[in-house]
Amino acid sequence: MTRPAQTNSEPACSLAEAEFSLRKTRDLIAHLFVPSATVFWIDLAVTTVVSYLSAFIYLRARMGSFKQVVAFVIAGLAFFSARHLHS
Repeated sequence: MTRPAQTNSEPACSLAEAEFSLRKTRDLIAHLFVPSATVFWIDLAVTTVVSYLSAFIYLRARMGSFKQVVAFVIAGLAFFSARHLHS
């Protein structure tokens, strides 16, 4: 059975509550956006290893195999990530 649609036209929260909530959320996650050299270099190293390893697997796999397709997708995404996140 379907429930009848509610006709309550009141908003879930007021505009002031929405702004406060957004500001509070920004304050809660602000520490996550502080640049860290350690995180940068570790991410760059891992991305580079994944990129070249998957490209190597792609080149060594049998033409048209599932393994080659998966390696191609992973290599493409990893090289894209390395280019755009570390430039």
